[in-house]
Amino acid sequence: MRRVQKIWEHPLYQENYQKLQEKEADRIYCRHGIDHLLDVARIAYIHNLEESDGYSKAVIYAAALLHDIGRYEQYEWGIPHEKSGERIAREILEDLREDSGMQLFGEEEQQFILEAIANHRGQNERNCGKEYDGTPGSKILWESGKNCMEENSEEDRRIAKSRRFMELIHRSDKESRRCFDCKAEATCKWAEEKKNMEVRI
Repeated sequence: MRRVQKIWEHPLYQENYQKLQEKEADRIYCRHGIDHLLDVARIAYIHNLEESDGYSKAVIYAAALLHDIGRYEQYEWGIPHEKSGERIAREILEDLREDSGMQLFGEEEQQFILEAIANHRGQNERNCGKEYDGTPGSKILWESGKNCMEENSEEDRRIAKSRRFMELIHRSDKESRRCFDCKAEATCKWAEEKKNMEVRI
């Protein structure tokens, strides 16, 4: 996937990624390196295929690769990483262009990716008028998004598809964690109901 490779190679991406790896070098809990990023991408793509959502592979992998890019700034300055990540990702995506000058990711693709980054921790509150309760594994946002795509106007369907994509990245991020095999699980601050204690996906 040429477009995703261009994200990986972008100097701003590499600068923030390398700083993050240095910060987490001695971390005993979940790290946010390429293994985690690709796990999120692959899990999201499996869900995408199984549930016939139709998101492009490149957009899924782009969102997964970029979703934690703001973590260094969170460690260093306390900026929530979904906020710094959205800002950094926007700069990268806007900079990626074909030789012809056209952007590698279209406007709607960029919007989906940036909204997913900004909301990958589950902060989204509404979708088509339905409340999202924020609990791990919640299907409210997911199912209401699917219903909205089937029933409402073109704009409602676009918004719902974007919201469903956010939840796809959020859910895949959580499912990528192998708490059942983690040596630091007993001291992890994650709530018990959030931990993945079974082999899944």
